Amino acid sequence: MPTTLQERLAAALAKIINPRTGGNVFDSQQVRDIATTTEGRVKATLLLTPDDDPTLARAVREAMEGVAGVTDLQLDVRSIAAQPAGGPPPRAP
Repeated sequence: MPTTLQERLAAALAKIINPRTGGNVFDSQQVRDIATTTEGRVKATLLLTPDDDPTLARAVREAMEGVAGVTDLQLDVRSIAAQPAGGPPPRAP
């Protein structure tokens, strides 16, 4: 059972599946830069592509706000370019 606020947030985010990718938003690193304070303030960034369902942002916000110990949430939603299903393109040598 998750004991720290960071662990509880990770567990909540791991339950949110992105319909476009089939993966959860935590393991796929769509939610990044999660910072917490001892007072329960949370700041995070959500990365969405133009092909992502816009309601995903609401689901992430609601999940994070529902975590025990969260008193305030600042979620920065950013749009990024769509990437191929296999992940980022390979780097040139």
